[in-house]
Amino acid sequence: MTTLVFGGPRGDPLVRALALAMEASGVPHVVVDLDARKTDDDAHERRFQIALHNLGEIPGGPVLGGFSLGARIAARLSVQTNVRGLLCLAYPFHRPGAPKERHGLMALSRVTVPTRIIQGTRDNHGTEAEVRGYRLPATAEMVWLEDGNHRFVPRERSGFTEEGHLAAAMAAAVTFVQGR
Repeated sequence: MTTLVFGGPRGDPLVRALALAMEASGVPHVVVDLDARKTDDDAHERRFQIALHNLGEIPGGPVLGGFSLGARIAARLSVQTNVRGLLCLAYPFHRPGAPKERHGLMALSRVTVPTRIIQGTRDNHGTEAEVRGYRLPATAEMVWLEDGNHRFVPRERSGFTEEGHLAAAMAAAVTFVQGR
């Protein structure tokens, strides 16, 4: 069975929900605790590498993933490491309010493994309208959560619920990892 190595703030509700979904589905997983307030990508990358080293050899490699910053770091690492896939929740294509600064897109452009990106359509790090204009790797698949923000929360008037989006996101994440 494939192991998921996932980076994000351990106490974050989305990261906790993902860990619970993986656990309930019997998917082995490791959460790499990343502090999003710190911007040292090299330090975050080292945390991922330590987790991978501690896991030892996984036949075929693990699936790497992350939430926001963790997803960008996982994308960078996926081109340097033997992995089965890349799972991204709320991928940071750019900084909020700066859609021309596509730092996340640069990291994603080199990815060659199967990739699933779960994103809210109005995520301030990359809306559906913005991302549809980007050239993504052929291996990347987008799962859109209608009216969801960076944390997948829709506006009340949209008719969607946070719980519904969270359930859809977790189901899409679990099926992706199980399929690797």
